[in-house]
Amino acid sequence: MCLSGLIEPKLEVELAFILGEDLDGRATAADVWRATAEVALSFEIVDSRWQGGVPTVAMLVADNSNAARAVIGQRVPISADLRRIQVDLAIGDIRVEGHGENVMGDPAHAVAWLATHLAGRGQRLMADHIVLSGTLTAPVPVKPGDIAVADFGQFGHLSTSFSG
Repeated sequence: MCLSGLIEPKLEVELAFILGEDLDGRATAADVWRATAEVALSFEIVDSRWQGGVPTVAMLVADNSNAARAVIGQRVPISADLRRIQVDLAIGDIRVEGHGENVMGDPAHAVAWLATHLAGRGQRLMADHIVLSGTLTAPVPVKPGDIAVADFGQFGHLSTSFSG
């Protein structure tokens, strides 16, 4: 993955919900599961244009929540309890652990929150949309030459390398 043009890229380990049906109105985790066609292992590369000191929540919102790039990997069984999914991330000498409960207690809750929030604005998540859950781990800075490997145990591995 090319990091060219990014200022302070960081990697987050996430789950990607690939919707098979529209999600609109006030959504619950159960609604998310009914609308989800597939779930995939994923990385999000977040970045910030902010260069004015310590970031705040208001800065993140103004900066479009730091979204930059994503890697979508292999699919995991939809029947899996994503609250219990665990991941070990390695980037060089850096090791971090995470699990699904780190995402609002259940990654499906995060997608439901987004669907409900969008509905309040007259928008909705639609079939074929890919929605990243939010990070299972703390964000880890990445640079050209790094290789990231996430071990999801029984669900497999996801890896990517970074260039400039």
